Amino acid sequence: MRRKKNSKGGNTSNLKSHLRYKHPNLYSEYLKIDGNSTITTFEDQEYNIDDPVLINPQRNLASDSQGSQASISKGIFKQSKLKVYHPLDKKIIEKYKHAIAVWMCADMQPFNSVEKKGFKHLLSVLCPSFEPPIRKYYSDHKIPQLYEDVKNCIKEKLKGVSYLALTTDCWTSGNGHPFIGLTAHIINEEWEFESFCLSCTSLNIDHNSFNIKNSIKQILHNWDIDESKIASITTDCGSNILKAVELISFNYISCFGHVLNTGVTNAFSLQPYKYCTENAVKVRSVFHYSSKMKRALLNEQTNLDLLPLVPPSSSNTRWCSLLPCLKFLNTQNEALKNILICTKHQQILPTFNQLKLIERILHIMDPLEQLSQALA
Repeated sequence: MRRKKNSKGGNTSNLKSHLRYKHPNLYSEYLKIDGNSTITTFEDQEYNIDDPVLINPQRNLASDSQGSQASISKGIFKQSKLKVYHPLDKKIIEKYKHAIAVWMCADMQPFNSVEKKGFKHLLSVLCPSFEPPIRKYYSDHKIPQLYEDVKNCIKEKLKGVSYLALTTDCWTSGNGHPFIGLTAHIINEEWEFESFCLSCTSLNIDHNSFNIKNSIKQILHNWDIDESKIASITTDCGSNILKAVELISFNYISCFGHVLNTGVTNAFSLQPYKYCTENAVKVRSVFHYSSKMKRALLNEQTNLDLLPLVPPSSSNTRWCSLLPCLKFLNTQNEALKNILICTKHQQILPTFNQLKLIERILHIMDPLEQLSQALA
């Protein structure tokens, strides 16, 4: 005759506890069927040593329906809680997805970042119950949706102002792809200056004035910007962009930084300044492509107690980039002389008069450099 056992409650918690402690094999099978919670395997489970069921395990553990017997001794239990990961609700999941999309946009991360091992490992540690979507979800859905939300927010801000100013530029990337950029600038109701990048898009057509004009007007149309609100537009001094602004009939303001760069570059092209600047740029090529020359330069700098500097690079479109080259030539002249005096590169070493001229150039250009940095 079987004895009846009364249950303390009507839910399934007591049954789960019974399976977990008395029938671990059946409990492991139950976990595989139940998808509502994620839990560690039986071997990795950690129990509370003070649990009354575990005080006398030989008396409380019984064989399961398969006839297998689990024998648990008191010494294997650790004083900790069972690791149970509950599922996340839809709001939390959507919040995590949105946060990842913002991270990808703000830090300019590629779409495949969500599929990389390191990122998945980070999420598995921070939130084991969250499974990030694949890259296609962000490229086809989440990022475009986020772009539209931000665009609508900016549209409302631009509609609320009486006037705005534009800046634009056309350029070609390092791999030869042409682009056009257009930025809007406003002063809001709190008298705070704000800038919004309206477009940075491909311009894979001829960069003539007509095409540039149509591109600018198309961007303004996409953002629902009333052209009567545009107070001015600032560009460089290129003839094509100047003609395009004239065709649109916008008030034109030349870019001060571009005008300054053009003036200083033209001054550096005059002799004898040109000879000094060209030699200052050539110094980098001597040391940049030779590890032997680099080691020699470092040894000389150490012997002469000079700063361990490397020859800087320069850009044809940035006049300020020439100044570090001239400063390097001026401050590291003794080290350069000891290295290059007996080589084929000795002609790039400055003479006494050229060093004096370089010092004079640096003295004159210092205020202009500070002005450029302040404007930037």
